[in-house]
Amino acid sequence: MRAEHLGLRVTQAINASGKTRAQIIAESGIDKSSLSRIEKGHIVNLGRDRMTRLAKALGTTVGYLHGDPMVLSPEDRDELLRHQRWIYDKLRTIDARDEPNAVLIASTSEATDEAQDMIADGGVATLDVPNAFKRGNVEHVLRAIGQSMIGAAIADNDILYATGAPKKLPLGKIIVCRIGHALYVKRLVTEHGRVLLISANPEYLPIEIGGDLDDFEVIGVVIGRAGAVL
Repeated sequence: MRAEHLGLRVTQAINASGKTRAQIIAESGIDKSSLSRIEKGHIVNLGRDRMTRLAKALGTTVGYLHGDPMVLSPEDRDELLRHQRWIYDKLRTIDARDEPNAVLIASTSEATDEAQDMIADGGVATLDVPNAFKRGNVEHVLRAIGQSMIGAAIADNDILYATGAPKKLPLGKIIVCRIGHALYVKRLVTEHGRVLLISANPEYLPIEIGGDLDDFEVIGVVIGRAGAVL
């Protein structure tokens, strides 16, 4: 591995560690001058023992410092996901079902009478669809409401384009669906055998499909918003 690449990885690891350079120096036994030279991309012969101590102080591995990708074990990945869920549970304060986040502007689909009824002015036969989306078989044009999908680059008042209803549940995709008489744009996922509608904002709780969730219907798959393909 080239010295400058090692220096970049060391600097990135220091920043990610949350420690000061003085702490790294104290824990690794590497003097200030050597650490500075490493970060600047100068060749420093650390030897296996000092490199191991440096990696330990940085909270990473020798392999990573030498250019290997950081590969997590299944156990480490599960532990990280557990902590992530704990953080999200602390942050989430909004029941997504209380805030439907889409309205239909136009629809040509005849798959659902309820969807047509949700269009204030009635369904229209011709959709105003930009050229970028015409090959996507767009059947619905919607307007997003609120910030629950902001992490997926869908903001309040964005115009969205969606296909018709797929034959199978489009897991992993951002969908538009109907629950009762409300429309939602969410990502459809499975987790531990549960089917969930997930917001792209950690403040919003997931909506579980099944149980007491009545009158659920997938209307289509969102393929983009005005100005961008998702």
